[in-house]
Amino acid sequence: IKGKSRPIVSQKNRALLLAALEAVDFVVIFNELTPAKLIKAIRPDVLVKGGDWKKEKIVGAEFVESYGGKVKSLAYIKGLSTRDLIAKIQKTSRQHTRKHPNTSWSITRKTRRTPKNKHEN
Repeated sequence: IKGKSRPIVSQKNRALLLAALEAVDFVVIFNELTPAKLIKAIRPDVLVKGGDWKKEKIVGAEFVESYGGKVKSLAYIKGLSTRDLIAKIQKTSRQHTRKHPNTSWSITRKTRRTPKNKHEN
């Protein structure tokens, strides 16, 4: 869905990151197209999706609200999506390459960054 270079962070590491949040009780990785069955089995008090999802489009929202649960669509913060971060990294990399076309960097034994001019012998 996201392309061959995605995800940047593995599914396992994303789950570990979410599980480390104090407000999160349960993290589940699922293989179905939607989490509908899982939501019905767990019956969460709060169902949360990213800000690019409208509340009425969130799978399971109607079910969660039917028993008094809450459904939240987090605020979308411009510039912090994975797509935006990748674009920023690529742009920075291109700018550095244009500014310093004959320079590469290496790490010395003293772990200092030292430039190596490609034209030196």
